[in-house]
Amino acid sequence: MKLIRTATGFELRRNGQLLLQHAANAPLLFAGHGTETIQMHQGNFDIDDELDYREALPLCAVTEEEDGLSLDFGKLSVTIALSGEVCTLSFTQTDPEINRFWFRVPAVHKECCYGCGEQMSYLNLRGRSFPIWTSEPGVGRDPASAYTQAFGGGDYYHTNYPQPTFVSSRHYYLHVDSAAYSVFDFHNRNFHEIEVWEVPASIRIEAADTFIDLLEQMTAFLGRQLELPEWVYNGLILGLQGGRERVSELLKKTQEKDIPVAALWCQDWAGKRITSFGKRLQWDWHYHEEMYPDLPGYIKELGEREIRFMNYLNPYLVEGGMLFKEGAEKGYFAKRSDGSIYLIDFGEFNCGAVDLTNPAAFEWYKQVIIQYSIDIGCVGWMADFGEYQPVDDIVFHSGESPMIAHNRWPVLWAKCCYE
Repeated sequence: MKLIRTATGFELRRNGQLLLQHAANAPLLFAGHGTETIQMHQGNFDIDDELDYREALPLCAVTEEEDGLSLDFGKLSVTIALSGEVCTLSFTQTDPEINRFWFRVPAVHKECCYGCGEQMSYLNLRGRSFPIWTSEPGVGRDPASAYTQAFGGGDYYHTNYPQPTFVSSRHYYLHVDSAAYSVFDFHNRNFHEIEVWEVPASIRIEAADTFIDLLEQMTAFLGRQLELPEWVYNGLILGLQGGRERVSELLKKTQEKDIPVAALWCQDWAGKRITSFGKRLQWDWHYHEEMYPDLPGYIKELGEREIRFMNYLNPYLVEGGMLFKEGAEKGYFAKRSDGSIYLIDFGEFNCGAVDLTNPAAFEWYKQVIIQYSIDIGCVGWMADFGEYQPVDDIVFHSGESPMIAHNRWPVLWAKCCYE
């Protein structure tokens, strides 16, 4: 990589390829102000933005530094640091009114872009834009033809796991350090444009000669998936429910056909409730003594046959349940602005959200998982509902904006489960 100062700005090049630039006719940054309107229904979001203004930022001054450049754009400043194959742009906001930010990256014809988290409709993202906002994926991939009641129809970009990172076929990746709502727009033939609803802390670009090298460098920075335990490859993981008697019967029938079973996954281990939607789970995460009598003993018995037991958890607790009462007494739920517990409607039952931004609540919920799941023998669980966090009138222990906390929520929940 080479950082080159020009008459009207700069260029970042690698092996002659233009990766980044600011010029009089090719601005790097735009800034503005907008007011969002967001409706949420059971994890599905309808997001609109009323934009007050957007303007290209002129470059006011350039200062050469030992490892890069410092750029003054009036309403914000940028420090560009170059180290080997890594270029980091760090941003400082000087105009407090700015709450919309756009960043342009040069593109070339036939370039492919991948990533932005788990995008389930397209591998190559070119020609489309992708909002980075965790939500229910929805039913279907086209809201015009899918189930659309109460925002239920999915669109091509809906995903539980968006991430502000993309990989280019030109052998670089770009990562935005921000949890705010953002949009990665790959429509334009000549540039990619990234919109963020705040001024991000930084943007990182790293390049390599091959995709393998790039993958190693990117995962060294962002983290690597741990290897799965060997037992997951030694048979089926059967998803069964209906109580201990029914599960045992179906397991027996499976094994009578000489089908190896590595584990059982029973999502209704904590009980069930009936709503107009059908059978739902009892969101009070300890085993249901009527449906699964002596579950610890049953798990031990399964283990003697080399069959593991897995369950289901999420970071919400049903109002009136045993664990809800304990969490409420300790003050461990997210609140409304009036100080009351923020109760979320999950479809004919209300739940409190364990405030994972509160270190004490975070540790308490880890102990809940340890005591009621791990200590009875569960070896794993489905960690559900990271995408559900609302953004209206909700107050967190950390004091952070709900618009920032929303995309951080599945990360906090995954961290809680991991620890």
